[in-house]
Amino acid sequence: MKRFPENARPDIRYPTRWKYTVIGEDREQLEGAIADVVEERSHSVSLSNVSSKGRYFSLTLELIVLNEGERRMIFEKLRAHAAVRYVL
Repeated sequence: MKRFPENARPDIRYPTRWKYTVIGEDREQLEGAIADVVEERSHSVSLSNVSSKGRYFSLTLELIVLNEGERRMIFEKLRAHAAVRYVL
């Protein structure tokens, strides 16, 4: 198994198709949060998981990001949204 140094950064070539997993308690509010962040950009959203008790929903957001700054900005905006519990 190949091991990478702890501080090694992956070599991401931009533009690239990127996926975010967005987790929260209300599916409609999560979809609204994603719409607020990506606005008119082309993207897809799909249900990726529902917790065993149905309390949490995971949605996968997929879109093209142009550079590292944009990728991080989208992550931070999603993370800061009130409807979002976690972003992976």
